Amino acid sequence: MLNQIKEEVNTDILVENIISNGNQSFLAPEIVFINKPYTINKNSYFKMLVSLNLNPNMVDVDEYKKIYGITNLDFKLYNSDLKEIKPASTITKNYEINNKSKIFFEFEIPISLKEEHAINLSFGFSHEFKEIKYKSKGFIKINPTFNKVDNEININLINYLTYYDIKNEIKKWTSDCILSANLNLNFNKLEVNRYYKNFAEMTISFNEENQHLINNNKVILEEIQQAKNNKIFPHLILEDFKINDENSFKNYYSGKLTAKLVEIENLFLINYDGLSVLDEKTKKVLLNEGLDGLYINPYNWNLDQCMVMTLNIFGETFTFNSIIKSYNKYQFIDNLKFDIQNSKKFIYKFDKSFWAILILLNAEEIKEMIKDYEIF
Repeated sequence: MLNQIKEEVNTDILVENIISNGNQSFLAPEIVFINKPYTINKNSYFKMLVSLNLNPNMVDVDEYKKIYGITNLDFKLYNSDLKEIKPASTITKNYEINNKSKIFFEFEIPISLKEEHAINLSFGFSHEFKEIKYKSKGFIKINPTFNKVDNEININLINYLTYYDIKNEIKKWTSDCILSANLNLNFNKLEVNRYYKNFAEMTISFNEENQHLINNNKVILEEIQQAKNNKIFPHLILEDFKINDENSFKNYYSGKLTAKLVEIENLFLINYDGLSVLDEKTKKVLLNEGLDGLYINPYNWNLDQCMVMTLNIFGETFTFNSIIKSYNKYQFIDNLKFDIQNSKKFIYKFDKSFWAILILLNAEEIKEMIKDYEIF
């Protein structure tokens, strides 16, 4: 055994062991944190696996090749208010430290403990080794990395803090990502006076990293596969979808706007789930009747229309905005003079009915229609 060595700072997972006045344990908790919430009976939690290994600050690297058997193990985990979090699996009293075959016990960390992306916990444990009693306590901080740039998100899904790299036979102090996810969101370019069934789509790809640290541990490998599975515990939840704010929406649409999240393998579509039609009298779009798809109202001249979508992605809430192309920036006048190349000069006078129908026509239709407004 060695005396204290300077401890380096961890990345996504930080474990700080507090030195006690008694027989300080030569062990420290290793952590596997799955940064994907699981929900059962409306209770959402993150899964955290814990194993005990030799404290890298207290032992030489060659010690990790040995097997240690301890007895009367008592491990406790607490939230930031020092309320105990009960284990979801049995913690055996007689425990073996073996880096070729690690033993994990499981905790379910309530998602409510996550504050500003971080989870703060504390622990305490005691055990016996060669008839000598040892104890230890400390803190665990979980702060998984995620980056959002425009409509692209990168997130660490599973992080692993181990103190021994068995392949390279070196000690470690920092955690590593063993499963990450990359998400790309693409909006359909919406514009007024059109019907749409699809608003956006998102692709998700996974990357397994630092697999040599796992050493083919079946427990960790199963967690990787479960985190990638979208069937039971979905990666994405569509929490809200709207066009403009509530008041302006009611001025131009009548009914409830419903959007649906549809999965096709690792492609996720945000689709309109309903019918719609434009009421020419009220100038409102009536929802849930008419044609399949959402008709974007062209008559709100003074409003920049915007699609707003809120997604829960692996437990993190993100809001995305996409501008809907409209004609509210255009300025119309009653008299226009057209100079038509290789022809006469015509003067046109347009009334209100012309401007009301103009945005509903394409270029060829406008050319035909303006002939009715020739003066000379």
